[in-house]
Amino acid sequence: MSKVSNPIHAVINTYGRRMTICNHNREALYRFIWSVLKSHGCYLYRIGGIANHVHILFDLNPNVALSDMMRDIKKESSAWMKQSGLFPDFDRWGKEYFAFGRDRERMHHVIEYIRSQQEHHGRLSFEDEMREWFGREGIKWNDRLLN
Repeated sequence: MSKVSNPIHAVINTYGRRMTICNHNREALYRFIWSVLKSHGCYLYRIGGIANHVHILFDLNPNVALSDMMRDIKKESSAWMKQSGLFPDFDRWGKEYFAFGRDRERMHHVIEYIRSQQEHHGRLSFEDEMREWFGREGIKWNDRLLN
């Protein structure tokens, strides 16, 4: 059997970056996203975020395209969030997602980064975080990416 290690750090944001992921139901959303990942044979390392975005660190199943995985996470979680009634202000996810491959040797740093999202965003906005991230990854930034 072939073995593939493909750690992905993905971020999805709410439409218009509105603060619609209420704190007291956030864990239920994370469990739901975890179930979507498991159904596709992906392994979740860490999930976390704040009211307008979610970070997901997972090992992508080599038989699943990243675009399909992200589409399913957004589509299925959006439907669940609306149906559950737990997120009354949630409209939809933003159009895009952000995903970067991660080095397994630095995974503990990414896990800690995701775990500390509440504290992190007390100092830095989501928009500034994404600008910095893209700069470090060598990707050209455009504010329209966050719609």
